[in-house]
Formats: sequence, C-alpha cells, structure tokens
Amino acid sequence: MENFQQNKCFSQARELFEDIICWLNSESVYEIQHSDLEKNFWTNGNELLRRLLQPTFCIFQ
Repeated sequence: MENFQQNKCFSQARELFEDIICWLNSESVYEIQHSDLEKNFWTNGNELLRRLLQPTFCIFQ
C-alpha cells in the first residue's frame, strides 16, 4: 500500500516528464532556435524537479 501511495505522489512529475519527452520527439522542436529550446528545458526542468521534491516532503511528514 505504501508503494502505491508513493507512486501516486510522483504521478505529476511522471506526467510532466512524459510531456517533455513527447515534446522532444515532436517536429515542432526542429522549428525553434537553440536558445528557445534551452529556455524550455530550464523552465520545464525546474518544474519537474519541484514536482519530484514536493511529494518527498509529504511522504516524510
């Protein structure tokens, strides 16, 4: 049961990670400049880290 709860806690992070991968596999990536690609990585990467860290606080409370 505990493992299920932990997996549920990280579902938002997993969802964003899958979104990032889908975006990277899309043809729209080839149409943007390198600097815009990096900006997107920074934005989504930081959000992904936040979503990974937030449930950890809940689990250890």
